Amino acid sequence: LRGSSVKDLNLSCNRSITSSGCQLLFNQLSQTSIEKLDFRINNMDNGGLAAVASISTLKSLDLYNNKKITPAGWWTFFNLLQRIGIQLVKLDISENNIGNGSVDALGSLLGSMNTLKELLMNETSGDEPDITSQGWVTLFTTLQGSNLDLVDLNLGNNRIDDERLQLLVRL
Repeated sequence: LRGSSVKDLNLSCNRSITSSGCQLLFNQLSQTSIEKLDFRINNMDNGGLAAVASISTLKSLDLYNNKKITPAGWWTFFNLLQRIGIQLVKLDISENNIGNGSVDALGSLLGSMNTLKELLMNETSGDEPDITSQGWVTLFTTLQGSNLDLVDLNLGNNRIDDERLQLLVRL
């Protein structure tokens, strides 16, 4: 891929890619001008996720269902993306274990991306809520002061209650 003009890479459903493979791939992609990465339904872990943050040219990132990533891994990832100043148009982090601990970092990242149009976070809570009611309060409160101008917001199947819904409608 080095030196190529590939803008869109789909590696979804390749569950045999290991952490070292992810890190190798994403470190190489950081030297390209790739804009769209689909890495959904894989077994990426925290190390692979941190390597994704080195790809500053991304506009669309699909990380749907990579459940080996811990809330600490998401926290690091969100902070790294904010540090490099990434300006995504689409972010899909659905069906992952985001957790309350990374919600502050996610809110800060989203608030810094004035280009983001699509945010998909459906079913981030799983059977036991990873993002609790308090986590949603934190996220929605953080986003209220942002310049976020979303066109598509998917928060389905997250156990958001009436009180959190009131915060959401203020966004």
